[in-house]
Amino acid sequence: MSKAIREHYKHYSEDFRLRMLSEYYDSGMSIYAFAKKH
Repeated sequence: MSKAIREHYKHYSEDFRLRMLSEYYDSGMSIYAFAKKH
């Protein structure tokens, strides 16, 4: 990978990781809430 792509990816991956984490957290919470109800 070229340096420019690597820099871009590094910047992108921060945002991506945060987005994935919050989506994972949201789905985890809804599964937890669902499991508690049943």
